[in-house]
Amino acid sequence: MPGSWPFQVHENIVTGVGETLTGYGKVESLSSIAIGGLCTGCELPCQFGGYTVTSINPTEVKFTGGLIKIYLGFGADKDFTTANVGGSAGDVVEATNCALFLS
Repeated sequence: MPGSWPFQVHENIVTGVGETLTGYGKVESLSSIAIGGLCTGCELPCQFGGYTVTSINPTEVKFTGGLIKIYLGFGADKDFTTANVGGSAGDVVEATNCALFLS
């Protein structure tokens, strides 16, 4: 899928040095292969955070630190959506309610 981004990402907006970037999302593909083609009936939601802005200018933002956790969801745990009534807090619950796959 040339030209497409392999993630759905939802994050806060950082505007100054010292602010921390956090967010959540879902891995859509690996090496241009859709996740559904790699494991039937699964999803790879993720959560990231701890990226602290060290410098910011109109063309670049630099960070230090940070982590990402990717989860593996099947069955009832394959439920990540950004359309739930819990808003972003509910989204994070859905992104992290399955088995930790990679950290």
